[in-house]
Amino acid sequence: MTEPKRPNMIPRVLLACPTSIRHKEVCEKWIEHLNTLTYINFDVCLVDTTPDNDEYFKLLQTKKVKDKSIITWRSAWDKVKRPFSVQMLADVRQEIQEYF
Repeated sequence: MTEPKRPNMIPRVLLACPTSIRHKEVCEKWIEHLNTLTYINFDVCLVDTTPDNDEYFKLLQTKKVKDKSIITWRSAWDKVKRPFSVQMLADVRQEIQEYF
């Protein structure tokens, strides 16, 4: 019989994505699904891109996956530096990569 792997022997992964208040329902479903994962060694990160609204960010900070807090930060959508949503998304993905 094989001994089950301990958490420190299983590679740690980061599950991360940008989100905003416009995608609140999708994000809620995503978190629900993450709670059903059988993989145990992961962290979850959400980057809030909601312009001018701290309420959604505060809500994200209260969320948990498998009783662990979600890593959160804000990425301000500067419409001068990031005039297009695809550019903002690319920048946020770069921030996530740098964090990882």
